This record gives sequence, structure tokens and C-alpha cells, in this order.
Amino acid sequence: MLVLLKKGENRLSINKMPVICFDLDNTIIDSCTIWQRNALIFGQAFPFQLPGLWALYTQQAKDKYGIFRFKLTVNNRPELAPSGAGLSLVCYGLYGKKGRQLQQVIPAMLDIHCAYTDLLPGAALLLHYLVHTKKYTIVYATNKDYLTYTITKKKIDRRHNNIFGNAPTFVLLAHPTKDFLDARLIVDQAMPVSFQRMVQQIKNAQEGNTIFFAPEEQKKPENRYYELLKKIIKTKIPNHGTILFFDDQKYNVHAAKHNGIEKSYHVPNGSQIVAIIKALEAENLLSPEVDAKLYQSLANVFK
Repeated sequence: MLVLLKKGENRLSINKMPVICFDLDNTIIDSCTIWQRNALIFGQAFPFQLPGLWALYTQQAKDKYGIFRFKLTVNNRPELAPSGAGLSLVCYGLYGKKGRQLQQVIPAMLDIHCAYTDLLPGAALLLHYLVHTKKYTIVYATNKDYLTYTITKKKIDRRHNNIFGNAPTFVLLAHPTKDFLDARLIVDQAMPVSFQRMVQQIKNAQEGNTIFFAPEEQKKPENRYYELLKKIIKTKIPNHGTILFFDDQKYNVHAAKHNGIEKSYHVPNGSQIVAIIKALEAENLLSPEVDAKLYQSLANVFK
């Protein structure tokens, strides 16, 4: 049987659809995660907690990847908080300097943090087009914890008619094991009810058909994160084509390539969506001629 290819198509894209893996913060999401900027927001919302907020933003140290984490004292031993805004704030509330005096406002702080999170301009159009027009498989591969992802998804979907939440076939989050959480997240009845609820939401989080967890020690850029990502793709999408991976952190991209995801792309801050489109063009998965409708819609966004 003779198959005629349109310009911008290849046999791989016809026979085996690609799997496109997106990091979230600063890749397709404008996360507003600069803590100094968030400190100003929180300071306006909680003016009577300024000493505690100052402690929150000064009690940080860089981990081995250069990422700022809250400093904790757990069982008289120093350690850094896990990744993920929700989990980090909960751990700080339990073990950080002046953390307990902030337990009353930490749930609201996370809500405000997520409220200032939105898709980058053009990201909703791109996601919708890739899924519904091109029929490509989308995966979110992120270091967000379960609670932060859940709240972020709810906030963004309200603005974009559920495009964000409905796009991925599955999501791989960085969420600690039950043993880790049970040993550290101990509910005290003297805690504010809203903070207790936040702790329980994190502890009760479970994997499902579309949500999977990489333990804290296996988050990006650890090799086991990418091994798990590829394993889930193989199980969920056995007849998949090329795997593409997009991330705003170069070390995550290098680690993905090192672990066999050769089509991995760094997306620079300020031009993420353009960089993603150019990469998809290079892989013959998008083209201005075949996908003129998308390009026109994006042109209207960026004009």
C-alpha cells in the first residue's frame, strides 16, 4: 500500500504517535515561583506575620543541584525540605525556624502561591491542538508534589476550560513514600485545623490510573526518575513512537538524554512556547503549512 506523506509528516508520526513529555514550571506554566516576589505577595496578605515570613525566606540553603530549599531540624538533625511547594511549606511548618507560628497561614500561602500560577501565553492553544488535532500523547513530567499539582490544576483549569488537566495521558509527580511521610508528617491536634487538613491531604495522596509518584530521592534529575518515566510510558502506551522531553532546567535535559531520551530539549526562559514549536518542527511533528490554523492562532496571541 502506497502512503503519501504531507509536508511536515513522516512515517513515524503516522504509524506510531510520539509521546511529548512536558515539565510544568517555567516550561508550559508561568509559575511565578520566585520566592522574593511571592514574599511581597504574602507580606501584603499577612502583614501581621512579617517576622515569620522573613524567617521563612531567609532560612533556605541550596541543595546539590543549586535549588533553594527550606532548612529544617528533624529529630535534632539538620536536613533540607523536600521539593514541591505544598510539601516544602508543610515541612517548614513542622520543623522550620518559626514554622509553628506560621501554621495558621501556611494553607492560605499555598493557595495564594498557586493562584498566581497560570499557563504561559499560547500554551493552552498548543496543548489543545497537539491532543485534539494532532492526536499526540502528552505527559507531564514534573517535580511538583501531589497537593501543589492538584491545587495548581484546579486554578488553571478554571481559567482554561479544563484544557490543562485533560491534556496528559498521565502525570509523573515527585511525591515521597508513605514511610517518609509517616515518619515526618505527624498530626498534632493542637495544630490549626486547616494545617492538619493540609498534612492529611499530602499523606493520603495515592497513585491512580493517570497519576504516578517518583519518590523524593528519585526526582529529576536522578536517573531513576527517567527510568520510571520510560517504564510507565511503555506500560501505558505500548505502541508509542518517539519520546520527546521538554524542560527549563539544562541539568534535567542532560539527565534525560543520558537516560536514553535522546529527543530532549531545553526551553529558555522567556521563549518557552516558541522553543517547543521549533523543536516539534525539527522533528517533523508540526509545520507552518500543515498546521496553519495553530500558527495563526499563536500569531494572534504573540502579536
